[in-house]
Amino acid sequence: MARTSLLSTAAERVHVESKHIARKLTGAVAGGLGVTPDYERGRVPCALCRAGEDTTLAAGDSVTAALRNYEGHTWEPVAVYCRSHGVDRVEDAMDILAEEQVVVAATLEATGYLDPLSGYHPNALSFGGVELLDYSPVADGY
Repeated sequence: MARTSLLSTAAERVHVESKHIARKLTGAVAGGLGVTPDYERGRVPCALCRAGEDTTLAAGDSVTAALRNYEGHTWEPVAVYCRSHGVDRVEDAMDILAEEQVVVAATLEATGYLDPLSGYHPNALSFGGVELLDYSPVADGY
């Protein structure tokens, strides 16, 4: 008897990958390679809003975030945007590289963060309610 794939269509595979990435990024800290959060105030800057205005985002704000799977080991935020900017595709936020890259919609949540050097940041924000908007696999960068 021939085995049949549990995921018989490409659409089913994409759906499963989408859920896997969203689950992995839910609770991730909203800071990293390209995002310098204000841990003290519990704020994250919008990458597109004009400098000089109070354009920081806080807990409860709906955002779009661009992330890359840095060297295949960790998802790192490259930028966070106000949801109203309409950044919905990887190409809108960054150059396509030979690594996994995503754009997600999320809500910022106050969760605190214990950094790798054991510093605790009680006002740090994380991504909640993550929904994958766009995905660029490693192969797209070649």
